[in-house]
Amino acid sequence: MPSALFGRRVAVILQPAIFVGVGKDRKLAGPWDSVVPYPGFNPVASLRVTFDVQKTIGAEPNQATVIIYNINAQNRAAPKSGDLLTLRAGYAADLVGDAGPEQLPIVFKGNVSRAMTTREGANWATKMTCGDLAHKKAKALDYLPAGSTIDAVVNRLKDKLKDFGTEVMSDLGSSVAWWLSNQFNRQTGAASSDGAAAATAGVLDKGRAMVGKVADLLTNEMDSIGLAWSVQDNVLIVRPKGGANPEPAIVLSPATGLVGSPGVTERGGVTGKTLLIGGMTPGRLVRIESSAVTGEYVLTRVSPRGDTHGPDWTMDFEADVAGARITLGGA
Repeated sequence: MPSALFGRRVAVILQPAIFVGVGKDRKLAGPWDSVVPYPGFNPVASLRVTFDVQKTIGAEPNQATVIIYNINAQNRAAPKSGDLLTLRAGYAADLVGDAGPEQLPIVFKGNVSRAMTTREGANWATKMTCGDLAHKKAKALDYLPAGSTIDAVVNRLKDKLKDFGTEVMSDLGSSVAWWLSNQFNRQTGAASSDGAAAATAGVLDKGRAMVGKVADLLTNEMDSIGLAWSVQDNVLIVRPKGGANPEPAIVLSPATGLVGSPGVTERGGVTGKTLLIGGMTPGRLVRIESSAVTGEYVLTRVSPRGDTHGPDWTMDFEADVAGARITLGGA
């Protein structure tokens, strides 16, 4: 088989999922095993790997299809439903010295929902279809009394997602608290002048039963305070509706990987294409600098596609005009 084109490098990392308990008590037996490359890949270079990823800004799970060609029989049987798959992709130039595959940018991180191997002519193709296990499996049967804070409610739901291996943005609690304290003056982002009203808005006036799918319950809670949530690369992230995540903006220009000129949508947003760029996830703020479009936008859809031995190695994107942001002290 021909070698990978243009120094392309891919690492596929598979971490087995072991669960205990049943029903609402079902969860991972412990944290995911230490990051170990999929057997035989450190990183994948000589074998052909293709991927097609669909990421959106909504609460629905992202999707990915990863195909690895001609791995040995033992490794073809390795992936199982529920396993955590991390797909990293970049170029040989991204690997400095003896750097391992963890130096490559993450393209997708989620759970294997189905894996199968088929024969395609002289080649074996191992196809893994991936999504997000916690969206489907995490359930709650809980109650918080009157006087509980909204961020306490969110934390209870967050912990249920963590039971299925979902990570959480490091400042999630402080982000929710900041938003609650500023929700009466969102247009300027300044602190609310009515501290008592802001504090009252963040407290339950009556007990709250939380029963059902955690994804649905979390959506309801976020809706009630003007926030939205999604899981991007296995990390739970919150942001203002129509706004961006707290991370700094990614600059998109011809010099940083922007391909061609972005198009402008009827709603004033943009569509475009870039080379594979790390950190391009829905909800992320981007600053576009091109002859046709200049300004800040929030990514709403990102579709990375790659083939180590073929033409694909880009990502299509859609973005809307940037709205409110959560701004933490010192950020």
